[in-house]
Amino acid sequence: MYIRRLLNALRVLKTGLFLRCPRCGLGKMAAGWFRFHATCPYCGARYERGSGESVGGLYITVALAEISALLGFFVVDALATLDALAQLPFWVLYTLAFCALFYRCGRGLWIAIVHLTGGVYPDPDYTREYQRPQTDITPASKSSKKD
Repeated sequence: MYIRRLLNALRVLKTGLFLRCPRCGLGKMAAGWFRFHATCPYCGARYERGSGESVGGLYITVALAEISALLGFFVVDALATLDALAQLPFWVLYTLAFCALFYRCGRGLWIAIVHLTGGVYPDPDYTREYQRPQTDITPASKSSKKD
């Protein structure tokens, strides 16, 4: 039972990392490089309930960028004869590029974590029930009939 839940959690994290809906696995989360859909086009799951929930994805991205930059710095420092000031511009640019390129995956991973904690689910029907349908019919009060 524990192994099955662990494997399911890893599957959900992998699905989020590849920018698919963690609930159904079919819908795409990303609408562009830095833009995400509000809901899944297949199952209707809302990815973010409140403002500021995407900060977790940014935390993941920055943490991975800093950890990989520090590890890279120490490996290059041990293998090469470059001093720290000569390496600094490269690692700063590396960190900025990593954050820009990995942001989508970090945010998808964060949405998968939020799903595992129960925060990604479709909106209840009552929130969609009272929306006015889009029709071509003009309301009677706006018609220009003269008697």
